[in-house]
Amino acid sequence: MFALCASVTVLTAGCAGSTSVTSVPQPSPGNITYDEYNREYGDEQTKLPPLPNGYTWPKKGPLPKTFDGILVYPLQGTGRFSADGFWECAWQIEWLRDLSDSPERARRDLTALRAALTFYAQTDYTDPADRHILIERLDRAALGDPSLVRMEVSSSCGIPGMPAH
Repeated sequence: MFALCASVTVLTAGCAGSTSVTSVPQPSPGNITYDEYNREYGDEQTKLPPLPNGYTWPKKGPLPKTFDGILVYPLQGTGRFSADGFWECAWQIEWLRDLSDSPERARRDLTALRAALTFYAQTDYTDPADRHILIERLDRAALGDPSLVRMEVSSSCGIPGMPAH
């Protein structure tokens, strides 16, 4: 879910085949600049519960400023979505680590992860028809089945700017 599935608009300026990024006046309506994306990312961090011990927030979100020399203009809310994803990845990785070593800590991790159900990424950004995905992942984890958490960590948490696993 958090594998940067956020929609973005890219705009090109300059000559075809150019490898440099040139200035583009404004993002399209509904899209934001890279600086606005990082402001959203930082603001959302302050609204979330603490990260697990040993994790720290990166200064910038995982979305790149350019892609193949083209400026990236994410949708408004993508910075919040990215911060929620970083937080969720950190706690899922922590839960997987604690699952075999400390059942008590794993229960604490899972309780912390349930907070994600109230985050912007779930309540405002994710399509209502897809909100069951996180619920099912957490419910199966509560039964001791790590398969969906492992799959999410594998697919979404290994990208640059996200917690390492």
